[in-house]
Amino acid sequence: AFMLHVGMNIPDKLLLAEEAWRVLKPGGVFGIYDVMRVGSEDLLFPVPWATVPETPPPLGLHLLMGKNASTKVQNMIENISQGRVAPVELIAAKTG
Repeated sequence: AFMLHVGMNIPDKLLLAEEAWRVLKPGGVFGIYDVMRVGSEDLLFPVPWATVPETPPPLGLHLLMGKNASTKVQNMIENISQGRVAPVELIAAKTG
């Protein structure tokens, strides 16, 4: 099982982990790839996933990026280079 760039849209991450663990068979693998907050500084906005801190955009790539897509991408790159967020890959295997 895997998640690709959706974790930020799931508010109850503990429940997500519990459910993934529950449905995985022994030997099953769960992978997550997402941009995750790794620093303590405030993010620069807008970014590809939100225009302001309080409001993520509606689903759909055409709606997600909007007219200020270049600013969002530049801010994402800046946030990564300044250690505020980072692309993260998590792989968990269920044993026994």
